[in-house]
Amino acid sequence: MKTNLVFFTKGRETTKIWYYDLSHIKTGKKTPFTLRHFEEFFQLLPKRADSKQSWTVDFSARLQKALDVLLRGRTSFIVAHRLSTIRKANLVLVLDQGRIVERGTHDSLLRAQGIYARLHHEFVSAQPPG
Repeated sequence: MKTNLVFFTKGRETTKIWYYDLSHIKTGKKTPFTLRHFEEFFQLLPKRADSKQSWTVDFSARLQKALDVLLRGRTSFIVAHRLSTIRKANLVLVLDQGRIVERGTHDSLLRAQGIYARLHHEFVSAQPPG
């Protein structure tokens, strides 16, 4: 069977993609496709564990690596929603209703305990554990 199952978590930002490969399953008239073929799949699914038939792609890491290469040696203006992108910026400008209300590095803005720090705290608090 030539197919892969790909899993995302609905309602959450995609940071990792879990694949399950079904190409090792041989089916036909004499060997029908049954639930028995999915025993390992159902064991791995709750934790999205890796095995010979499954693997995880860290989408966030790949995106960050591509950005690092793209921005190396350049002055760039980026509108970002990803915390990992913002953390690496030399200068962060915080806009509120079209006006710059805070500026600094990620760390200095957290220490200032202003709008950026509040938004950061809300984001981090809303993330599922693990």
